[in-house]
Order: sequence, then C-alpha cells, then structure tokens
Amino acid sequence: MGMSKNLFLTVASILHFLVDCLCLLAIYLIIKTNLYGSAYILNLFLIYNFLAFATQPLWGLISDRFGYEKLFAISGAILVIIGASMIYYSPIISVIFCGIGNAIFHIGAGSLVLQLYTKRFFPIGVFVAPGAIGITLGILASSFAFDFRIILTVLILITILMLSFTETTAKNYKYHLVGTFKLGAKHIITLLSLLLIAVFLRAFTGSIISFSWKTDVVLLWLLTFSISLGKGFGGLFADKFGWFKTSVLALSTSAILLGFFAQTPSTGIIGSFLFNLTMPITLFLTYKILNTRPGLAFGLTCLGLYFGSLITYTDLKYSFSNGIYIAFSIILGLLALLIAYKLYFNKA
Repeated sequence: MGMSKNLFLTVASILHFLVDCLCLLAIYLIIKTNLYGSAYILNLFLIYNFLAFATQPLWGLISDRFGYEKLFAISGAILVIIGASMIYYSPIISVIFCGIGNAIFHIGAGSLVLQLYTKRFFPIGVFVAPGAIGITLGILASSFAFDFRIILTVLILITILMLSFTETTAKNYKYHLVGTFKLGAKHIITLLSLLLIAVFLRAFTGSIISFSWKTDVVLLWLLTFSISLGKGFGGLFADKFGWFKTSVLALSTSAILLGFFAQTPSTGIIGSFLFNLTMPITLFLTYKILNTRPGLAFGLTCLGLYFGSLITYTDLKYSFSNGIYIAFSIILGLLALLIAYKLYFNKA
C-alpha cells in the first residue's frame, strides 16, 4: 500500500507541474499574438485566477460529498488540454477551460494526497512544490517559435494514463483521517480564520515583493527553485522539528531577508526559500481542523491565496512595496500562527 501511495504522489506531482505549465503557456501565447490590448489581457488573467483559485472551495465541497478524487484530477487535466488547444479560436473560452480545469485538478489530486498521508506534512509539500517550476517554464516557453503545447499535451496524456492505473483510491482512506479533533463550531471558525489570515498574508506579501534582479534568467530560475524547494522542505522540516518551530524560524528570518535585503540576489533567494516553508504547513493544518473535508481544506487555502494576490492587479502594490511593509506583513502572518498554536494546537 505504501508503494501505491508513493507512486500516486509522484505521478500527481509530475502532473501538477505539467498542468500549471500548460495553463501559463496558453495564456502567454495569447499575449504573444499582440492582437489584444492590455485591458483585454488583464481581464484574461482576472478570469483565469478567479476560476483557478476562487472556485476551489466549491469544487472541494463537491469532491468531499461525492468522492471520485482521481476522476476530478484526470478531468481537470483534460479540460486544461482542451482549453490550451483553443487559444487561437477564442482566448476567453480557452482561459475558462484552463481555469476550471486547473481548479478541478488541484482539488482532486490535492485532496487525495491529504487523505493518503494523514500524519505527515511532507507529502502535500511535495505535491504543491512543482507548480512554481511549471509556471515559470510555461511563461518562458511561450517565447520560443516551437509550439510546446504539443509536447505538454502528450506528456499530460501519458501521465494521466499512469495516474489512472495507480491502485490507490480515496474510498479506502476517506474516513481514516488523523487528528479527529473534537472542536466546537466556535473553535473551528477561529482556527480557520487564523490560518487563512496567514495564507492571505503570505500571498499578499509575495505580491508586493519586487526583485529587480529577476530579469536575469539564471537568477529567475534560482528564485523559482528556491520557492519550489521551500514548499517541499517545509513539510519535511515540520515533520522533523515541529510545524511551529519551523514557522517561527522561517518567517522571522525571511522577514529580515525579504524586508531589507531582497534586492540582493543571494539573500532574496534564501529569503524566498524560507518564506515558502509555511505553505504546506498552513494547508495541512487546515485539513486537520476540517478533518473529513480535505477538498474544502485545499480549496479554502487557495481562496486565501486568491484574495491575497488581488493587489497584484492594482497600483497599490507599489505603495506597499516598502521593506517595512513587507517585513510587517510576514510578522503578522507569524503572529496569526502563534495565536492559533497557543489557542489550540499546543494542546492537541
């Protein structure tokens, strides 16, 4: 059974990378046509991000109610393929398919990973980590004359086939979840609010940080890998040293590095690694609170990310790009986790 779980995690993580890569490639290929104005392109991004992130709680509720998580993941990936194939026919329809497909895939695969590994932070970190690499690669691949949609489509179809033959199914694990916390509604709402505030602030902070050196492709890739590795190692460190100690060290240090030394590539990259260590932590803790609703847990954290990143589309991001605001935002996120820990988790 362990081998089956690990196989699913590996394949699902690869598929996560490919799905995110194809989505961003499709959007940036639309931009590269130079047929549409800035307002139209902005609307495409708004539509995509809303569908890909803000709708996840809805899909999560549906997944939790009916199951079929693997079918969700496969269907989502197929919708992304369909959407990417339509970029020159109708950019709006293409973005709608990609956004919905991306959301459904994340809910299906992410929910199942949470259910299969109920006592460890590390696996969900492994699953989310490749997304950052896929996003960067998709954006950069749009600049080449070759249409990489063909290769990505073939790779996704092969990965879907592999995923469909993994023996792991959600129904075997649906109600064998860790930490059956006997919480009242008041405690659940309080803890969820604190965790989602931490998620919101992480997305908000990530949206207002600007790295002037990111135009260098090598440094861009180093930054991307630091973000991806941060998400992966965050779960590993949480399992080994405890999630609270990991969060305190990571966020307090990253507040200094990103708040005051972000324009130096080395400290900016290290700070980004540390900053992203809490990503799997907040996701897994949200799951523990909601217990038998992994889809909703995954969806709510993505909703927090969505609201936190909305500042990206306004000029306000320039007003908050000062290092003091960045450091303060990170410390506020740490404070939210501290309160949650003191209120409940240190007694669980």
